[in-house]
Amino acid sequence: MFAIVLGQTTYAQSCDNPTVLCGDEAERLNEFSGVVFSGSQLDFCFGGDIWTVARFHTTYRITNNPVLVTIDNIDCIGGPVKAMVVQPDFSDFCDISQYEIRSDCVTLNTNDTTQFYTHNDLYSNTDYLVLVNYDSGSITGPCELEILVSGDALSIDIFPGGWTYDEYPPDNFQADYGYEIDLNVQGGDNGLGYSWEPGYQITGPTSGGSVLATPDQTTTYTVSGFVESCNYTSQITYTVGYPIIVPNSFSPNGDGNNDTWDITGLNNYPGSIINLYDRWGQQVLRKTGDYSWDGIREKTGQPSPIGTYYYVI
Repeated sequence: MFAIVLGQTTYAQSCDNPTVLCGDEAERLNEFSGVVFSGSQLDFCFGGDIWTVARFHTTYRITNNPVLVTIDNIDCIGGPVKAMVVQPDFSDFCDISQYEIRSDCVTLNTNDTTQFYTHNDLYSNTDYLVLVNYDSGSITGPCELEILVSGDALSIDIFPGGWTYDEYPPDNFQADYGYEIDLNVQGGDNGLGYSWEPGYQITGPTSGGSVLATPDQTTTYTVSGFVESCNYTSQITYTVGYPIIVPNSFSPNGDGNNDTWDITGLNNYPGSIINLYDRWGQQVLRKTGDYSWDGIREKTGQPSPIGTYYYVI
């Protein structure tokens, strides 16, 4: 195998200078260089003498799911143009004899988008190459295309406390008002740190992989982190229930101090009803939403006797 070299300059994009692909970010490729696949384990797919090479690096996310490769906006007149994903020797991206095949061989449709998946057994924190090949005698004019790679292996994710890293938590959770939640991120390079938002709700440093937060309202938490030069983000929303405040005692004696039983917070829950009963199980009142009770029974208009009462919301 060889790449065309003039002096010390290698024509991009070859194995020496692959285009870097970050997850969910399309990159335009329009520079090709020479290559020989004859006699290699890839010659069943690649018979051309021109190639371009792009590289993606999987995150630290634990997943068995494949990477989706999308090749779009293909402007290559003639053909055929073929593509495949391989795993190179990390010490020498140009040693074709060490390439391990990690996808099917696909023929690009120059009139439409071409999508294909890698195999399921990709490693985390590992380099992979997307190879595109054609024969110089079959293409008239320049060849250009866009490549986008996506999937769990090219992402970071937030895991609430109790979830393990091999699971797939939903993006929305319910939390009680004032409840402290444990948030953990997996997938980024811990050595480069993270950035959490909104920072004012985070307990302690906002650059760690594990943080504590106490949302006082429905909040979407966002974390960003790097894997090599790629910046990845993840979000999770906690829907917080508004507090319902129900005093456990009051003294309706007209002294202006704690004369009413004030229930607040129910207006945030349309249709909520509070029922109050005396110790014999007789209903004293039934109200919808927030309410302030002065101790007078609804049915008789008389003050309720001192005692123990029970409520149901």
